Amino acid sequence: MNAHSHCDRSLLLQAEFDGELDAAQVAELHAHRENCELCAQVLVQLQRSRVQLRDVQRYAAPDDLRRFVSTLESKGALVAMPTRPRRQPFYLGLGSGIAASALLAMLLMGRPASHTEDLIIDSHLRALQSPSHLLDVVSTDHHTVKPWFAGQLAFSPPVKDLATIGYPLKGARVDVLDGQPVAVMVYQAGKHTLEVFASPQASQHTTEDEVRRGFNLRHWSEGDIDLWSISDLNAHELDAFVSHWKTTP
Repeated sequence: MNAHSHCDRSLLLQAEFDGELDAAQVAELHAHRENCELCAQVLVQLQRSRVQLRDVQRYAAPDDLRRFVSTLESKGALVAMPTRPRRQPFYLGLGSGIAASALLAMLLMGRPASHTEDLIIDSHLRALQSPSHLLDVVSTDHHTVKPWFAGQLAFSPPVKDLATIGYPLKGARVDVLDGQPVAVMVYQAGKHTLEVFASPQASQHTTEDEVRRGFNLRHWSEGDIDLWSISDLNAHELDAFVSHWKTTP
């Protein structure tokens, strides 16, 4: 068999797997797969995925999610998708398939996404997309940034100098999350932007370290201050930053 690093026909395997090809197309793809190692491997992966999905443990949807779906139904926001023709190209159904997969993931996870972390991600994305939103004060000196916050906020966020260990401070801004002002310290981590959000500690607020929408997030507390770090750094690199932060006075 000839090994290939790329094969355009591998995209048709999902369509074949879903029964969306006619007999002639299936026969042609079978003949092709006998001489294409990549396509043979893709088919094996699809078969394994089907078996694994059958064995996934199901969880009851949380009450909050059930109420949310019921609200959407009562408002007519959920509309039944028309049945698509059997021979329609499979890629035309990807949009609805992705939406269905997202809803299935929510049901399997058994819990709604954290509102606070979603707001932090939204703020981080706005800052990355708009340089004017990224920094209210531009300074590499934490002795400049910390007094600046004193004139902006009713609490005093920790601002740390981490330049000697590879995380130079770029500046800071004040943002608003869910109607409450928060401090945001902006650091550089190689070619990556890393932000630390700080706010007065919310009662009974808990969250897990996680990756969401392509970003890693970490949460911890110092005294009466809640802190979150967010970046597209990988989990190990972000953990290293948080460790340095916690051990730096």
